[in-house]
Amino acid sequence: MWILNERQFILHLKESVCFHCRYWIKYANNTSREINRYKFFSGEDFCYTGNDLGFTYSNQETKFRVWAPGLSEVKILLYDSPTANEAQRYQLTKDIQGTWYGKITGDLNGKYYLYEVVQNDQILQTPDPYSRGLAANGSRSLIFDPEIINPPGWSDQTRPQFSAPT
Repeated sequence: MWILNERQFILHLKESVCFHCRYWIKYANNTSREINRYKFFSGEDFCYTGNDLGFTYSNQETKFRVWAPGLSEVKILLYDSPTANEAQRYQLTKDIQGTWYGKITGDLNGKYYLYEVVQNDQILQTPDPYSRGLAANGSRSLIFDPEIINPPGWSDQTRPQFSAPT
């Protein structure tokens, strides 16, 4: 380990970093501090430039992709309505540049979903951060056919170019 100053150091590991694991630094005075591992995600390996975050709908299947490199597990909870109690669970798989990916066959137009995620050994449920449609009060994400709701000429539009991603 090389100490740069009292707040920064360089640590060389023998094994790859487990991005969903928690790491602690123990100091000589027996105090400890958790490492902010989310700073690991700032490199090119975690810069996803695709245009398919959220859901991609067709009447044969719906694909899901979410950028969540710090999670250890991601599932889709699929509901028939915004208030249904029963959900079908589908496992997403860890994919490229910190994303999770999965697809569900069939026509899901009008269904609702949540992500069930595991972060720091805690199970959480959340709407899709890339949602384009939500149930009342944002409680669940809505899957819909964008061709049905888009105004005429919508698909001919192009996005403006940005000089920086954020």
